[in-house]
Parts: sequence; C-alpha cells; structure tokens
Amino acid sequence: MTRKFKLEFVDHIPAHLKEDILYVSMKYHTTAHLCACGCGEKVVNPLNRKYGWILTFDGQRLSLSPSIGNYQFPCCSHYYIKENEVIFIESDDEKTLNNSWFCCVKEWIKNLFSYVYNGCLKHAANLIPEKDG
Repeated sequence: MTRKFKLEFVDHIPAHLKEDILYVSMKYHTTAHLCACGCGEKVVNPLNRKYGWILTFDGQRLSLSPSIGNYQFPCCSHYYIKENEVIFIESDDEKTLNNSWFCCVKEWIKNLFSYVYNGCLKHAANLIPEKDG
C-alpha cells in the first residue's frame, strides 16, 4: 500500500497534527507531519539548503530531500517524501539496525530513565532531611 500525504500550507504549524497531512509553513521555513510509519510521532523538518531539507513543489506535488531518518523514535523509520508519496528505505544495513538490539536498547534506556525520573527522582526531595536551625 502506498502512503500519500495531502498538503496543507499554513502560517503556523498546528499543535495537533492530523495523519496523512504534510504541513508546510513557508513563513517559518518548516514542514511537519506525523511519522509515515503510523507510530504517531511528530516529525519536523527545517527547510534550509545548507543545514536542513530542500522542498520541491510543482504546484500540486511536493518532495523533500534528503530522506527523513527517524532514528530518535522507537520506530526507527526511514523514508523519502517524493511527489507527496512516502517511499520507505530499508537497506541491508538498516534492516540489521532496525531488527537488532540497537532500537531495543534505545527503547529500554528511554524507559529506564523515564522510570527513574517518574518513580524515584521525583520523590527524592522528600528523602533529603531538613536542616536544623
């Protein structure tokens, strides 16, 4: 199944993004969308020839380059948006990376720190004795 984005040109990127919509803010040189894999993570791409993505628009279809690699997300998705269509990339190296311990360990560490912060450190202040006098 081919996944396609509908384009929505906006001044400001909305706080809540809709699935299958690629938001484009020319005012702020930014695009945003929910991850194409369906995980629901918000993906923001700055438009800048030197340090960001390049947008190509023919009046109907939009392409972004280079590819979008979401390795910071648990899904570790990697894809191009070419003429509004999502083209997933999965080289042999990425298959190995995505199916290996890397994403699992990354998720485990994220969960561990979340647990430590929410479970222990949040209440650490209550454990410190007050100074007398």
